[in-house]
Amino acid sequence: MFYFFCLVTGMRVSEAVAVEIDKHIESDCSIIYVRQQREKRQDCVKSHLKTESGCRDVDIHPDATAILRNFIGNRKSGFLFQSANGFTREGVKFAALSADHRRFAVAVYLWGVGDPSYLEEERIIVYDAETGKVIVSVPSQPLPMTQSWAALSPDGALLAVGAQNTLRLFRLPLAFQK
Repeated sequence: MFYFFCLVTGMRVSEAVAVEIDKHIESDCSIIYVRQQREKRQDCVKSHLKTESGCRDVDIHPDATAILRNFIGNRKSGFLFQSANGFTREGVKFAALSADHRRFAVAVYLWGVGDPSYLEEERIIVYDAETGKVIVSVPSQPLPMTQSWAALSPDGALLAVGAQNTLRLFRLPLAFQK
């Protein structure tokens, strides 16, 4: 839902994770008021945005409005995107590309709030570049203290995931290999 929300609103990640239901979303979910952003490396919300023109009202398409209403459900307040223990920072980074350019991997992670912040969840997702379909989604187990790294074999048939003193190798499903 998070990436869908960023896509339909055009909001930066730091802006999207700072949206509060009762303060920044019109009651019918048709407008998002962009007024604050989450500090990237700190556990705080900033009332100033990256640029002056960043303060804006975003109209939401009616189809997206229905999806947003469903996602919010009965919640009346709080951050739109949060974990069970409160606010969570979410991120995505490019992880790997096969030499034949048919597959690519991204790392998706959730940072929990704390001092210091900690990795709450991480997974490596491999996509078929031609169809956009997910080939495999691999959770990091055990969860590392820092982010993992990933690499694809030149033909995209194997995925290697490493963190600290561990290395795991995955053969990708044959159904998606060309």
